[in-house]
Amino acid sequence: MKSVPGIIVCALVMVIALGSCDRNEAVVATSVSTVEDPDKEQKVVFAKALARAVAAEPAVRSFLKQESQKMIDEDFDVVYALVRDVELSNGRTLRETLLPYFSTPAELTAIEERLPLLTIFVPTLPDRTFSARD
Repeated sequence: MKSVPGIIVCALVMVIALGSCDRNEAVVATSVSTVEDPDKEQKVVFAKALARAVAAEPAVRSFLKQESQKMIDEDFDVVYALVRDVELSNGRTLRETLLPYFSTPAELTAIEERLPLLTIFVPTLPDRTFSARD
């Protein structure tokens, strides 16, 4: 039979060990949650405008798919600055086609100036709904 002091020592060690794990997790969660993206709002504005354009403009959809297959950065991404002045099948550049989906032309200009490396991610969606490969 174990002695009472031995059981108490084991219980204290377990409480201290479990207590220290909780404290470490709280510190990690706090430090991760404090990271903010200062450009998040502009990225969201661009993403919403692009989503509307992709939904309404077949020329944008086919162009982004075609450009993503070039795999410039070894992924199915499109660097906006490299393609914004390329003419689409609708006779307008990508930038001209996107402009009506922003509240003002200045809004798009501000995003272009603030985010010169803006990249459009072209995903592979499930059930063969859309893929840069196909």
